[in-house]
Amino acid sequence: MTEFPSNVIKTRNLLNLRAFAVEELLEYENRFEMHPIKKLENGTLKSVVWILKEPRVVGIALVKDLVKRMEEVQGQEGILVGGSRFTPAARKHAMDMRVELVV
Repeated sequence: MTEFPSNVIKTRNLLNLRAFAVEELLEYENRFEMHPIKKLENGTLKSVVWILKEPRVVGIALVKDLVKRMEEVQGQEGILVGGSRFTPAARKHAMDMRVELVV
């Protein structure tokens, strides 16, 4: 059985509290990725969640990469977890593109 980092477990618990169903967890070189789905009265809400393996400064480029991934999988919102801090440009772009930034 694989042990996941605590930030992955905490993020899954948060998504469960928000009534999202998380069915898959993908692992890449520098991040974990989830595609949680929430059933609504008028359809479903699909999110893309990136959990960084190492804390780092998150700039606008990483937020744009997440937005591109959201478009690829038809996600309506995104969550980026694990930045040590976020640049002002990244915060503004994230707010405009429906991406939640979590330290």
